[in-house]
Amino acid sequence: MKKSMGLILLVTMILMVSACTQELTNIEKAQTAAENYLGIIYTLEDYTIYIEEKMDYEKITKSRFEYYEKLSPYITKNMEKRMDMNRETNLIVSSAAKERMNLKLIDVQFDQIDEDGDKIFMNYQAQIQLDYYDGRTETVIKEGKLQLVNQDGQWKVNHYLAVNYPFERMDM
Repeated sequence: MKKSMGLILLVTMILMVSACTQELTNIEKAQTAAENYLGIIYTLEDYTIYIEEKMDYEKITKSRFEYYEKLSPYITKNMEKRMDMNRETNLIVSSAAKERMNLKLIDVQFDQIDEDGDKIFMNYQAQIQLDYYDGRTETVIKEGKLQLVNQDGQWKVNHYLAVNYPFERMDM
């Protein structure tokens, strides 16, 4: 009797542990990669190095190198090339410097998620905190679309499209 109770208890524990360690779905993995990507592009901790009057090109170069280094696990080579040619990320940084504010991603929600083989398409709404030089704080919602692809078992952002520009200044 004791042996059978011990065996039942052991089997129950094994089932509970295996249920808790189930692997994430492709969509969950892609969302995690997307969250990490958005967290990097919508976080700026020191806008002052990008102020035109004070530009320190050595600091900027180092900052951009670190930026791409942080992004590399979450973007494809194609996306890296797109980012080099596209002014979207530069617009984020230059707007922050012009408005004298740091950025911080607070939350991100995904919807309209479609999986097509090794590609996942999703819309996002990112809640971004703007911390101005004078102590004011504002929260804005940034919306966009992402395409992620599976490369060697890792989900990576392959394309990005902003839908609105709640803090970026177009008059640069």
